[in-house]
Amino acid sequence: MLAKEDFCGGDGSMNRVLVVVLVAVGLLLNGCAQFPTPGELIKPPVVKMEAASAEAAYSPAELKQIVMPFLPPGATLLADQQTDDKTSGGKSRETIRVADLNGDGVTEIIAGYRISQGSVGVMVLQQREKWEKVWQEEGKGYNLERLQLADITGDGRDELLIGWTIGASAGDGLDIMSWQGDGLKRIATSGYHRLEVEDLAGEFGQDGKQELAVWVRDTGDAFWVNVLRWDGQKLAEAEDTYSAYFPRVVEYYRQRIKEGGPLSPRFYWYYLADALVKVKDYQGALEAVEKGAALDNNGSPPDAHFLPVRGRALLGLQRYQEALTVYQSLVGEITGVKLLQPDRFSSRGEVTRDTFPARLPNPVMRMLGEAYWGIGEAYLGLGQREEAVASLQKAVDLVPDWDKPRNALDRLTLPTIPWWNWCTI
Repeated sequence: MLAKEDFCGGDGSMNRVLVVVLVAVGLLLNGCAQFPTPGELIKPPVVKMEAASAEAAYSPAELKQIVMPFLPPGATLLADQQTDDKTSGGKSRETIRVADLNGDGVTEIIAGYRISQGSVGVMVLQQREKWEKVWQEEGKGYNLERLQLADITGDGRDELLIGWTIGASAGDGLDIMSWQGDGLKRIATSGYHRLEVEDLAGEFGQDGKQELAVWVRDTGDAFWVNVLRWDGQKLAEAEDTYSAYFPRVVEYYRQRIKEGGPLSPRFYWYYLADALVKVKDYQGALEAVEKGAALDNNGSPPDAHFLPVRGRALLGLQRYQEALTVYQSLVGEITGVKLLQPDRFSSRGEVTRDTFPARLPNPVMRMLGEAYWGIGEAYLGLGQREEAVASLQKAVDLVPDWDKPRNALDRLTLPTIPWWNWCTI
């Protein structure tokens, strides 16, 4: 049995051991960065002016009187009833929002207007010595699906969300505008057919930052759904919110299957399986995959599309060898060769971006990247770390802007400090 003298040279107390361990763990978790000073830890409280209270300072007539002189010649204010935006509470009024976008305690006015039958615009007014137009955008859609205020970045100030209506097939285009420095800057864009914006509960509950639940139409009433969150640089997948949001998606596709939609049931079973994986009902996802894949496909969705969903379900069930086989088969389906016989397509059995750049469009490249991510996770579950690192690196190389394999690779390659060196920190 080790005595406390066996640690740190034999002359320390157990309290010193605990302090050293806690300091070492803290350094590891913080990437060995310097600790913040007390002054850096003291922050002024964030005082957020709610849109409702800010707007109450002006009557609708006063807002309209302020905005009208700034409209382009011949332009008219859009009415909320012309949009799908629910922020007006169902009332018919001009599309005017009021918010303190830059956090200076003085509200800005945001207005949507129509230039012509096929073109709309948005402008932002700011009061200095007098009201001035400080930002304007026109011609990106034939209507506004939304003009919404929401704290996307989590800094206590609302961002401006503009949903430009492009077309029934193309859907809508989202611009997220944030006040940075001396004006509004576009920090993110996204396409969508349906969009829900709310603070979803993540791993540690709600954090005051609004997530985006994005629905993009595949075909008919079948949608690809994901939840995105601002990560400080871009919109990224918010996987920790899936258990809070995706039960709605599960219910949506169960209803489509029950009622019988206009599409082949394969579509509904496929997207139901994907949603079940995201709520961690892995066995249910496998059953949905089996039911969907057993139906006549008529080419849609292809059998290969069920493979990554099956693979993720098997990983969730810790059936790593089966998952490895599924993901290897997926690579073979995409590249037209079998990964189990690597000599058939490369002297080293490797697939890179340079190997198939001409015939692999971006969605297929993403699927190939997911296949290598799955192979890496399966190898990791099987205890084959070297193979896991190699496969995850291929996923990163194939899809550089996908965070999931990069984060997994970073965790595997993060330098570790042996416990016997902790006392030297």
